[in-house]
Amino acid sequence: MLNQVSIVIPTLERPHMLERSIGSCLGQTVPPLEVLVVDNGDHPGTIEIVEKLNRNKSGIGVRRLASEKGNLSKALTLGFESAQGDWTIHLDDDDLLVPTRVELDIELGQDLADNDVGIVHDFVRVDYNGSLVWQHSAGDKPLGLKEALVLDHFPPPPALTWRSELLKKYHPFHTKDGRLIDYIVYANLLAHGQLKKSHQCGYIQDDTRIPGRLSGLFTRSIGEIDIHRENFRELRSLVTANEEEIDQRLDAQIAFYSGRSNGLKVFYGEAGSYARAHPTEAIKGMLSPYRAFASRYFSSILPEVRGSRSYTLDTFAKQSPEICHLIQNARLKTND
Repeated sequence: MLNQVSIVIPTLERPHMLERSIGSCLGQTVPPLEVLVVDNGDHPGTIEIVEKLNRNKSGIGVRRLASEKGNLSKALTLGFESAQGDWTIHLDDDDLLVPTRVELDIELGQDLADNDVGIVHDFVRVDYNGSLVWQHSAGDKPLGLKEALVLDHFPPPPALTWRSELLKKYHPFHTKDGRLIDYIVYANLLAHGQLKKSHQCGYIQDDTRIPGRLSGLFTRSIGEIDIHRENFRELRSLVTANEEEIDQRLDAQIAFYSGRSNGLKVFYGEAGSYARAHPTEAIKGMLSPYRAFASRYFSSILPEVRGSRSYTLDTFAKQSPEICHLIQNARLKTND
């Protein structure tokens, strides 16, 4: 049974976003036990926001925990291990929960199996500058250890409510390498159980695009895939897929991200061997930057791409008016 929920928010010098994120926790239809803000920066505005929101009328405790500057792994370790609730939500400081998130978790928690390590929610990403929405649905997608090992299908951790006891015991942030936070959490926890799907939207991710912001991330991801490959070799014995199948899928992921980073040059550059072995994934990566343009005119007929469907905000409002209302109300002035 799911009883009390802690929310852990790591933050790095973004108090204007943090206030919105904490506000979504304080506005829950069923209040969480606590909100832990793990500050791995030194912006004075962070302290002011936490102190102000800790005086909220709901009585929910909002507590700041100081952590090493710029070290997300240590921040998450501190937050997870300080959480007092039976279950823990990891919420990024630029994202927000839907108002019924904790209520939904507690409702689903009444019927959890002993080997359910977490509850996974659908979610939406929004680009305010481009007026675009990506809708991510777990649907019938497999979300097991194999998918975590090959980096398929999973949403970011804020879509999850984790069993705190297992999160504290098996969280991976003592490892020395790797920044694929999403998948190292999944791989470590899913070695000990399974996920329960809510099939409802649990949070909104602000993915507003700034020109050039993502250019370095995809290049970095290529090297991190190989780190992920090596860090979790010992868990491969727990899945039915063989070694070659897992390695081939990871190679295909490198081809995709290389295609996204390098365009046509991908077939002749440093990752050329991956692209030539998996040309379809490389081409998908090359085309992915143009998806935003296609979404403006063809969202009604575009297929799901890498786990999501994309829409303009106006189109999305017609099918999900309540979520769209939350998106519009959550827009920050800095997004304008």
